[in-house]
Amino acid sequence: MKVMNEENEINCNYSSELNESPKKQYQNQQQQQQEQLSEMMTAASRCLALEQAYVHDVYSEIARECGACSPVRSHIKQFLFDEFEFGSLLMDIGCGDCKYLNLNADIFTVGLERCEDWFHKEENVIRNNSSNCCNDLLIADLVYLPIRDEFFDGVLCCGVLHHLSTTERRIRALNEMCRIMKIGGKLMITVWAFEGREVNCH
Repeated sequence: MKVMNEENEINCNYSSELNESPKKQYQNQQQQQQEQLSEMMTAASRCLALEQAYVHDVYSEIARECGACSPVRSHIKQFLFDEFEFGSLLMDIGCGDCKYLNLNADIFTVGLERCEDWFHKEENVIRNNSSNCCNDLLIADLVYLPIRDEFFDGVLCCGVLHHLSTTERRIRALNEMCRIMKIGGKLMITVWAFEGREVNCH
């Protein structure tokens, strides 16, 4: 009888150790996941803070003080006139002062901008745009475009992509541009190289 009690006690202790092992593993996994999530959130917050301070705030100041950023680029003008048929639907991501929205009256261009200071808040009209055409404007982030899949015939993204602070966010933005374009759509991306020379991807 005594032996049986000892065996039962041994079996009980062994069973308890087996039950605790998966529990500890689960707790360790949960702790690791929480730490990884915390690190990711911290990194994401830093990226957003960096872009806010060195991109959005700067361009808000430029928009309020200048109202215009740069002249019309000849290669972008050629893209807008040569690549699209009458009635095509185009999105200009990072449209800024909106100089490309009504450049070609045969296509309808929707402007998307993160910095709302480029637009007159009171009158809700476009700066530097003497055309009577009416275009839609969206205040949004190119990393999360509020557009359904395969909606546009083309996308223009001029001088914007390099302002994203990480490779992951740039890839995300590229995927978003491709997502909103129809199959066979046309995409032009213009970025600035480190040396200050313009680089185009068409």
